Amino acid sequence: MKKNVVAALLLVCFGVSPMAMAQVYINEIMAVNQSYGTDPQGDAEDWVELANSGSVSVNLGGYYLSDDPDNPQKWQFPTNQPGLTRLPARGHLVVWADSDTQAQGLHAGFNLSSQGETLVLSSPSGD
Repeated sequence: MKKNVVAALLLVCFGVSPMAMAQVYINEIMAVNQSYGTDPQGDAEDWVELANSGSVSVNLGGYYLSDDPDNPQKWQFPTNQPGLTRLPARGHLVVWADSDTQAQGLHAGFNLSSQGETLVLSSPSGD
């Protein structure tokens, strides 16, 4: 009990939370994929790989991914599928960038441009 109180005080005083230890970022992209990796349906689709360099896993449910900085909430990670949206500590997660949002797995509602573009990953609060 005493350890729990001390831990809670440390969290309040220093603003440290388990989520602060998760560091999620866009690690790699593949635009115009013709043969490097296939989605669960066997299609070679564009993809975005997210990585977590932190020491705790994070559930990306409710986060957003977009290829339009003016519309950062273009596609939202499902909030009701933690098996798909859990990004493990020091792990990776692939989002297929195609318009097939009804397919098995994580499929964003946009394709990647072969000409290059900006990708935005936002938290549920828009950060």
